[in-house]
Amino acid sequence: MFAEFDYSNAPVIGVKLNNHIESNDDFNNFLNNWLELYKKKEEFIFIFDTTTVGYIPVKYCYRMAKFISELKQLDKQYLKRSFIIANSWIVKLLLRLTFNLQSPVAPVYIIRTHELSLAMNQDIEDIKSLSLYDYYAYYPNK
Repeated sequence: MFAEFDYSNAPVIGVKLNNHIESNDDFNNFLNNWLELYKKKEEFIFIFDTTTVGYIPVKYCYRMAKFISELKQLDKQYLKRSFIIANSWIVKLLLRLTFNLQSPVAPVYIIRTHELSLAMNQDIEDIKSLSLYDYYAYYPNK
């Protein structure tokens, strides 16, 4: 399974992304789990862990951008922000491609460690005080 969702700290939802996408159904399962959170009509925050992600075909960047575009058509956005733990240059490159195709529905922080995501989640004002050395990239929603 490509994505394992952890709801134990809701409204902070952990998503562990594994080595690779097995099939289109595997990717669809990831998107469907995301949509299930919207169906609950409750605000949430994502913490994606990509530290064990291997090769991901570029076609999934296009599918993700299309999915984000569809989410933007919804009346209300329940996702408030996302943290993506990334230590691989290829993952960061794929994220850049995805967000250049379609800006995110909520602010996204590409960060180095899980500990930083926990600290940043404590208080949104803390995010504004972080230096650029604390995270790789920030993608505002547009």
